[in-house]
Amino acid sequence: MERQGIARRAGVVLLVALLAATGAMAAEDKAQDAKDVPFLGGMLRESHIVYPLKVGDWGFVGEHRYDDQAAGVSVRFARQGDNAGWIDVYFYPVGVVSDDDLPKFAEMERRTLEDTWLSKTGTGDIKPLATSVVKRKVNKDTNVPITTFATDFEYTYEGQHRNSAMVVAVDRLYAIKFRYSALADHASRNEVRRDIEAFAHTLLPTLDIGSSGACWDPPPIEVLAADAPDPEDGVLATTKVDDVVTTFAMRDRVLTRRSQDDPSATLMQMMVMSMTGRLYDGCTGKDSQLPEVPEGMREVRFEYRAPDAAPLQAEPMRARRAGVG
Repeated sequence: MERQGIARRAGVVLLVALLAATGAMAAEDKAQDAKDVPFLGGMLRESHIVYPLKVGDWGFVGEHRYDDQAAGVSVRFARQGDNAGWIDVYFYPVGVVSDDDLPKFAEMERRTLEDTWLSKTGTGDIKPLATSVVKRKVNKDTNVPITTFATDFEYTYEGQHRNSAMVVAVDRLYAIKFRYSALADHASRNEVRRDIEAFAHTLLPTLDIGSSGACWDPPPIEVLAADAPDPEDGVLATTKVDDVVTTFAMRDRVLTRRSQDDPSATLMQMMVMSMTGRLYDGCTGKDSQLPEVPEGMREVRFEYRAPDAAPLQAEPMRARRAGVG
């Protein structure tokens, strides 16, 4: 089973590289496929996030898991001997967020900050979002771009004037939000903004994020009878062995002239998921898999429960808590 898991991960990495090269993912197809499946406890039954305990001169302080499973977890980092401010990193599941919806999602987070802090304190202003891109390495030849959105503002709370900044991104079905606030006489607004962006751009490429559940939904493999003709309609791709076509990728199934456990048919399953927009970046399989946790890293694991009532839909546009500090 462990060997199968490693092989599956290798296949996922290969297909993620293919997605990055071809742009084959179709968010509207994903939404249709997920319509009758609960998001948490269905599409995602278990997830893991492996993150570093040290980022530059910032070190891990603590971890807080929220009672609402949709709210995820927050992780606090601080500089040794520096009590003027800290960085909180929030991880929470959002599912698939399309390229068109990503700026809207980030803008909702910005407005949440504005409503939470500036409307109550009546001080400062909040800047429009600025975008930048950090690249996550998939293999030696392929990098996946992650778009980050950043803003900064200032506010007065309980008699203390603070400068604050936020960076938000979405990667592998999860939102990652960074918040840093520091006393104004300790760090300028520009310094706070510079520090949080540097922190986010350093941490994001190091993350290992993986989820299992109904997000992994390969088409069935069917063995063709020896005398069956080659299919003519609806063929998305084929593979050959000794110049003879042995495997046919269809939208809803894979046809093979060999056996159901033939490696080329298994790989074709993932190709079909990719070509039809059903290969979710970050989904590693139907069953749980244990990640590697190298020295200096820490794992947080989520086990999601399906709702008892009507299916819960993924809400990629729903903003989460604004964060304190």
